Amino acid sequence: MPAELLEAIRERQYPIDWRAVRDCVGQQKRNGERVRGGLPHGHTFLRLQDIRGLENRIFDMVNEEPNLKTLIQMVEDFNQRWVASWLALKPDLMCDPDDLGMQVGPMIAPELFRRYVKPVEKLGSRTGGWLMIYDLYPGLPVENISALIDAMEKYAGHYS
Repeated sequence: MPAELLEAIRERQYPIDWRAVRDCVGQQKRNGERVRGGLPHGHTFLRLQDIRGLENRIFDMVNEEPNLKTLIQMVEDFNQRWVASWLALKPDLMCDPDDLGMQVGPMIAPELFRRYVKPVEKLGSRTGGWLMIYDLYPGLPVENISALIDAMEKYAGHYS
């Protein structure tokens, strides 16, 4: 991964007008609506793919690209600033939308997931809840559904 890419990313600002978001949130609250904030879809795992491309992202992980951890840290820092900006607006609900798999299996080997993605995916805490919404598509093996339900039951009280 070229060092110039990392420098270009450091200099880039995400185009969002937080003043307009704040005004919209204020209007929603005045109207008695629930305010939903959160990270953009694909905030971490897919963001790496947006930046590097599918093949390069996988090659970076498999080949232990030296700059990959720096890039991941940059994405994590961006996500933390984004979340802090939303939390300052005091939303009723925060969303954490990301795609971590495909209909027939994971996008990357479990070992690569544990090494590069899992440390960044901070999904809950004792002071706040976490709701998982799972999209179920036709043709998904019953074993996968069962494994998902088992995992959700096992970890439902993880932060309680």
